[in-house]
Amino acid sequence: MTESSSTAFSEALNVFTSLFNGGGGPHVRLGRVWFNAAPPPEVLAPMDGSLTRDDMVVTVSGYGAGRLSVVLPATAVATSGAA
Repeated sequence: MTESSSTAFSEALNVFTSLFNGGGGPHVRLGRVWFNAAPPPEVLAPMDGSLTRDDMVVTVSGYGAGRLSVVLPATAVATSGAA
């Protein structure tokens, strides 16, 4: 992935995180994106347990449709009150 693509993708993810805010839950923000490298163990540790996955088709005007999957630790979903 080129540097400009990485920057654009990171910005899109940063905007996307705002969808997780609201409802009295904790504020979510993008901390870091790892391109071409594995995240450190402390980032992966919450994913060792049960996971909740939501698969979607997203359409962006002028760009077409694509698939998007969001995977969260089940504990994050349970504490936020999301289903």
